[in-house]
Amino acid sequence: MNKYCVYSKFIFIFILLTISILFSSCNNITQDYNQIDDNQIYLYHRYNNKIVKYSPDTKKITLYPKVDNLVQYEFSSSSNIYTSGHSTFNNFEIIKNNSNNIETLFKLNKDEGIFPLATNNKDYLFIHTYYSKDGDILKHKIAKFDLDKKELYDYPNIDGFHPTGIILDNDLYFTRYEEDKNNYTLLKMNYLDLNSTPEILKENLETKFISYANDKFWIIKNNKLISENDSIDAGSLNYFHNNFLIQIGSFNDTSSKIIITNINNKDKIYNKLYPIDFIIDENQITIYGNDYIDKVNLYD
Repeated sequence: MNKYCVYSKFIFIFILLTISILFSSCNNITQDYNQIDDNQIYLYHRYNNKIVKYSPDTKKITLYPKVDNLVQYEFSSSSNIYTSGHSTFNNFEIIKNNSNNIETLFKLNKDEGIFPLATNNKDYLFIHTYYSKDGDILKHKIAKFDLDKKELYDYPNIDGFHPTGIILDNDLYFTRYEEDKNNYTLLKMNYLDLNSTPEILKENLETKFISYANDKFWIIKNNKLISENDSIDAGSLNYFHNNFLIQIGSFNDTSSKIIITNINNKDKIYNKLYPIDFIIDENQITIYGNDYIDKVNLYD
């Protein structure tokens, strides 16, 4: 082998190693983010699935993630715990938004993914996905994360893809996708028991969505949030808090908008364009938007 071939081979290997190092270092949100300026905070851009830096002074986003395919995933109920991963390279982790820094709670193996399923802000349940070396999905499991021990435990008796869930008392209510029917099944299990076996409650649901508010279960059917003897137009994103519904979406082909509705009387108590995030205190919701920060008192 001549000197030119040896040199070319060396350069090729060097380039590959450099690319590998760059990808491995740029696909982790805590590496990308944990240099925050004074008086900035981290928010979750709910419509874009990104944690962003935001200035309460200018009321504007100051930084988006540098990596396009690095996505953060949220629970359907209010929580400061998320998962983050790259759509190509995985690098999934469970993270916590402490407002002034992003904390890594748990890192998964390269061939695993993790997505939020349900939380009561004491216990945290996830969809734990296993991939082959080629990136194909091998299996989905439901997993419980022990926040104190920083350990992740799969439920051995539950298989299949379960995209949404809610925790009520000691029970997890969740949906399972039925690929052969292209619909969803509603199930229930005692989530405190890792060896629990789920029971089927309802079959042939149109969508994966399930929530609970005002002592009623809610599902989506024909673009409506449906419960017992009640319905509300569904948004792209729908969050319940007590007897209030917080929705984000493009309503009537407008730009992104946030609407807060009292589900008892259907009064819309708040309606504004260009939301970024909202944070719930028991009786108050703080909405962070492009050029505004608003506080909505729920029980005035």
